[in-house]
Amino acid sequence: LIIFSGGPGFAKESSRAKWNQAQNKTADIYETKGLQVLKGNPKNSGHTNITGLVNSARQALTHRKEDPMFALLLQDGTAHIVKNLETIKVPTLVLVGEEDAKQIHRSGDMMHAKIKGSQLYKIPFAGHEANIDNPEAFNQVVIHFCEKLQHNRSKF
Repeated sequence: LIIFSGGPGFAKESSRAKWNQAQNKTADIYETKGLQVLKGNPKNSGHTNITGLVNSARQALTHRKEDPMFALLLQDGTAHIVKNLETIKVPTLVLVGEEDAKQIHRSGDMMHAKIKGSQLYKIPFAGHEANIDNPEAFNQVVIHFCEKLQHNRSKF
């Protein structure tokens, strides 16, 4: 199992609401300013249509109760996935960009602590898109992890 630049969801409804508000604000900016907002950002220079970015911010990045994935992760308003991390029994690599946001580092540290035997690696010179920011280091870590699995597969 490889967990990359993510977290197990939100335990508090207020945190989820704050996240969704930020994503919708981003979508509003994209709708208002269009592709102009991306000028000067080399990571986003390939976009030719703003509609996909707006839809991504409003739908893919928000945590909505009507989303089937949300229903799998949450019941009674709490993130049960957090409670079940300790039940993961497969080799797990948790990857975080060294320069990613503090909350991503906290999530990575927490998941690593709860998943017995997991490995945590912070990709140097990389943010949230570590696979893009530093693909050589990212690939090296993932390949090494997979090679160890191949070598130790009789144990699993």
